[in-house]
Amino acid sequence: MEFNHITSPRLHDSLTVFGIAILFAAPYLSSSPARYLIADLAIVTIVAWRFRTDTIRRIGLSIPLRHGCAAVISFGLLFLLAQAFVEQIAIETHGWRPAFSLSQVFHQEIVLRGLLLGALIRWRYSSAVLVAILFASLHPLFYWWAFDLLLPPTSVATLFVFGLATNLLFVRTGHIAFSFAVHAAWNLARFHAEYMVRGQYLSEAQTFAIYEGSGYALGAAVALLLYGMFLAPGINHRNEHVFSYPSRSRT
Repeated sequence: MEFNHITSPRLHDSLTVFGIAILFAAPYLSSSPARYLIADLAIVTIVAWRFRTDTIRRIGLSIPLRHGCAAVISFGLLFLLAQAFVEQIAIETHGWRPAFSLSQVFHQEIVLRGLLLGALIRWRYSSAVLVAILFASLHPLFYWWAFDLLLPPTSVATLFVFGLATNLLFVRTGHIAFSFAVHAAWNLARFHAEYMVRGQYLSEAQTFAIYEGSGYALGAAVALLLYGMFLAPGINHRNEHVFSYPSRSRT
């Protein structure tokens, strides 16, 4: 009985991590329009099974009202700026996929920031860098596997700086409201449509060289990083308990 009491929480943790990892990757191997929604419902179910009442905080959705309102305003303003940037260099667009763009962002936010970065939050800025490296690495791996194309170094650099900036927004606040607002504003403006050149659609991997690989995108990501480092709201170095993750196993 003592052995089971010791190993049971570890087994639950291992099953939780394994299940979430599979569900995080699964939508990228599927073509179903609801693939992110289905995966996220399953992820939330697993987290609720493992941690019960702590689910909302662990996926990064414990958001103060004032931060939520500020995030909504930030999303609107940033979407307009991102849309203006996209239209400056867009050749031709077709389609409208807002639900897909937002569900994809939510999927990455609750897993990479809410769950993964939240679990590593005790290391603060080191964990922010680590998760940014993971974020920047997953994109070229996916586009290489799915489209057999390599992203240029400038695109990967933009992804890393953008990931680090949004990670710092989470580290400073303890929730995904601001990182989601920034991420969703860009993705909705950037990926809501399909792009055409001379009557032929470009793949997402091809457009990464045009948009994320541009100096303007990298400059915007650097500006966001500076904001996350020095101006973002919610910093509280004394309240370490905000980021503590006590074990709540079902034994």
